[in-house]
Amino acid sequence: MRCKKHVKSAICLMLTVVLLFSVMLCVSAAENDVAQTGASTTVYFRNTDNWGTVNAYCWVKGSDNKIKEWPGEAMTLVKDNVYKYVINGDYNCIIFNNGSAQTADLDVAGDGMIFDYSSKSWSAYDGHEQTPTTQPDPTVAPDPTVAPNPGTAQFVYCKNSAGWGTVSCYMWKEGSGNNGSWP
Repeated sequence: MRCKKHVKSAICLMLTVVLLFSVMLCVSAAENDVAQTGASTTVYFRNTDNWGTVNAYCWVKGSDNKIKEWPGEAMTLVKDNVYKYVINGDYNCIIFNNGSAQTADLDVAGDGMIFDYSSKSWSAYDGHEQTPTTQPDPTVAPDPTVAPNPGTAQFVYCKNSAGWGTVSCYMWKEGSGNNGSWP
């Protein structure tokens, strides 16, 4: 009888440890996902030192939650040595870098702001296009007589009656290339 008590106690203890461990994993996962819940913020960087590569390294202040390991993610050239990066989530700190040279730890100044490396300051970027707050209705086809880029764009429609999860469109012109890699 005494042996059964010890077995029950051991099982109870093991279940308690497993439960606590599960709770710790859930809390850890929730903390890591916190930066994925916010809206996007577009920031810009004026590359006055002509770095060959410009990266954005972002993290949440007071946390080890970062967007990616050092040196971060490559930024996109906009024009005239201005680079942009879209921060998806609640990341509020950033370092612009080229893998070795870098800015100080910066607080993200807000959507549409540019950091000038020579003046070490943020300001509003004139070329910033705000993201629309509402998305177009995907069930309503755009007017085929109004091309988004007149002379270069053509509309292609697909009625997804098969219920595909993802619909892709691969196009090419004989001898002129294609619209991207397959699919």
